[in-house]
Amino acid sequence: MRICKSPVHKAHSAAHSIALPALFTRNGAIAACRRSVRAAKLGCNGISGRFVIKLIFGAALCAAMVLAAALPARAETALDTMFPGAKAIGSTNWEFKKAGPVVQWKAMLDRFKQQQVDCAPADGCGKFKALVASLSGLSTLSQIKAVKQAERGIVYKEDIQTAGVSEYWATPYETLSTNSGDTEDYAILAYFALREAGMPAASMRVMAVRLKSQGGIGHAVLAIDTTPEPLILDNRTPAVLPANLLGKELTPVLAVNEEGWWVYVSAAQ
Repeated sequence: MRICKSPVHKAHSAAHSIALPALFTRNGAIAACRRSVRAAKLGCNGISGRFVIKLIFGAALCAAMVLAAALPARAETALDTMFPGAKAIGSTNWEFKKAGPVVQWKAMLDRFKQQQVDCAPADGCGKFKALVASLSGLSTLSQIKAVKQAERGIVYKEDIQTAGVSEYWATPYETLSTNSGDTEDYAILAYFALREAGMPAASMRVMAVRLKSQGGIGHAVLAIDTTPEPLILDNRTPAVLPANLLGKELTPVLAVNEEGWWVYVSAAQ
């Protein structure tokens, strides 16, 4: 997952330039979203279509805050606050978003459900079932490490190479059928392998983040709520790392699992 660096920063800044309480009103919501989209478009002038079409996280941020603010409060988990200075606002309304990571995730879920019904070795089903079977009887930490090891067999390729489009969130079967994928595909594969092994959906989130060391470029990881602290599976590293070690490198933007989706905003708001 890569995104045009300029719109990420500009759209994100536009969304945050209006205080969170202002977003609770219709006018505030419209103003924030328009400014985010306008900033995103301006920021991508002169950038190739491959990057322009990538996810515009700032626009997703402003819209999601409006919706999530009106929803009943959820019990806070470590995944909401694991990044210093940030907190998560969640939603369960899958129809609210018309584009971006939430829509990609939902489309992937729908395809995966059908693929599980039509399970065939050619689509990676056999490989996936073998991976899940290998996790049986292991401790939670050992399962996470085994999935991380399995990820190392996946070759990194951009979506345009594997799917022929600029942005495509692959199912585990699709990733394993080609043994290739990009950052969110690694995270999705790990998520569902652990889910099938018995880990609750509420304990994991596929997260869209920005890499501070690379000028805010888009990336994706899997965050897992474990004791004593959350863990991160990042395809850039061979090891499973505690979230506190990556807090200075990753800026959380948006997260999804089967139960809902979240945007991350400043903890001061």
